[in-house]
Amino acid sequence: MYVRRIVSGVVGVLISAGTSILRAVGITVGPRRRVPTDCNDPGTGTCGSNPRICGSSQAIVFGPNGVLAEYPTCGPGPHTEVRTQAAIRGLDASARTELRFAPAPQVTVQVVHFSNPGRVEAMQGAMVADMRPMAPTPGVVQQLTLSGTSIDRIVVTPASANDLTLVIGWCH
Repeated sequence: MYVRRIVSGVVGVLISAGTSILRAVGITVGPRRRVPTDCNDPGTGTCGSNPRICGSSQAIVFGPNGVLAEYPTCGPGPHTEVRTQAAIRGLDASARTELRFAPAPQVTVQVVHFSNPGRVEAMQGAMVADMRPMAPTPGVVQQLTLSGTSIDRIVVTPASANDLTLVIGWCH
């Protein structure tokens, strides 16, 4: 016979036969482990596919006309670009970047803009779960934490496609 009790985040399992207890096993259940991610993989170079696989996430970068971004320095076809500006390295957000990953209740993203501030939105399916504007000071790395119940996508939207914004990393 198996008896299971849940008390204050600890799961105790007792395995018994009749009246004697054969063995007791205790398992501590902790918070979900967060996954840090970026697109700065060594050896991949600055140009990458679009969509681009970044760790356990997928980054999709859109250009000003709403289609997948293209960079002349990367050759023909849709690409993503990791670039360095003022000694800060990150994924160029172009006109809009979507970061897709397994659902999480909270996501932290690091971004920096070099002109006008944009915004970062946390999406749960088609619904906006949370939104944070970027601080107005250009060239300063910002860490924004967004909350929801099942965030599966972050959308980084610069003020315009001409306002350089870099996605440095995210944790979900």
